[in-house]
Amino acid sequence: MGLGLVINDAWVRKKKALNKERKKAGKGSLPENRWIQLLGMVVTFHVVMVSFLIFSGFLNDLWFKKIEKDIKKMDIKSEVIEIIDELFMEDVSDMMDEDLFDAGVLDSMGTVELIVEIEKPF
Repeated sequence: MGLGLVINDAWVRKKKALNKERKKAGKGSLPENRWIQLLGMVVTFHVVMVSFLIFSGFLNDLWFKKIEKDIKKMDIKSEVIEIIDELFMEDVSDMMDEDLFDAGVLDSMGTVELIVEIEKPF
């Protein structure tokens, strides 16, 4: 958005200088009417909206969502497995579809400990 403002300011200054030069040369100023003003507003609006999309992260989510989600999902999954391994001294990587309570890995106190440990990195 800042770049758009700089370009707009540069154009306004250049236009002013061009109009002075044209006036000295006996020519008329650059055309200025409602259509040119409307075009300027439309271009400015679109530049602002694109910059909002860029800085909001929407375009990043739109274009790179799947890649980042897969990477994050694998990182989170491996971190949680590592936390469970450290807390309960059990390898749960092959027990992903099992209930950890029924398997005897977790109990009520273990659940509280697990929640506390998971909150730290996330």
